[in-house]
Order: sequence, then structure tokens, then C-alpha cells
Amino acid sequence: MHAYLFRTSHFQRAVVCLMAALAMSSCGNKDASPIASQVAAKVGSEEISVHQINQALTQSNTANASAQEVATMGRVVLEKLIDQQLAVEQAMDAKLNRSPDTVTQLETARREILA
Repeated sequence: MHAYLFRTSHFQRAVVCLMAALAMSSCGNKDASPIASQVAAKVGSEEISVHQINQALTQSNTANASAQEVATMGRVVLEKLIDQQLAVEQAMDAKLNRSPDTVTQLETARREILA
């Protein structure tokens, strides 16, 4: 159990480092007052949150990863989420979300997740 606690706290430290790195990298206008944000990236009108990155990282094998490795993994996850959002926007533009097959698959996925 002690090893589990060590890995969990190691993971939490790595996530905090990742969040700090993301926050610092998003600094732009030094004259503007700082605003706390959980937004890691904005793609079109949609936002990708730090929570989404953390959720994806919890599904990854980060148990033995260093803080630097977790930060790198976080950047890779963010890039994948951005690519995914761009693909979603293209599908919406093509009105694929209205196709009967897509509607059925989305409803099936929703029921499976909620059940």
C-alpha cells in the first residue's frame, strides 16, 4: 500500500508540474491581470480543459514515469485532443452529426457510458 501512495503522490506532483507548465506557457500579455483558467487550449470556439488532459493521463501508465515524462505525455495528449477537436469540427461542418448511423452510434455510446 505504501508503494501505491508513493506512486499516487508522484503522479499528483507530475500533474501539478504539467498544469504549471501549461499555465506558464499560455502567458501572453504581461499587462493584463492574471486570470485563473482551467483552459489548456482553444480550438475554434471550443475549449480543451486541463481536466480533459488529466483524465486522459489517468488512463495512461504514468505510475513509474518521472515528472518530466508525465509533462511530455501531457503535451502529447493535448496535441491529440486538439487534432480530435479539429476532426470533430470538420465532421460537424460536413453535417455528419445528422446522419442516421452517427445518431444511432452516439445514442448507443451514451447509453453504455451511463449504464
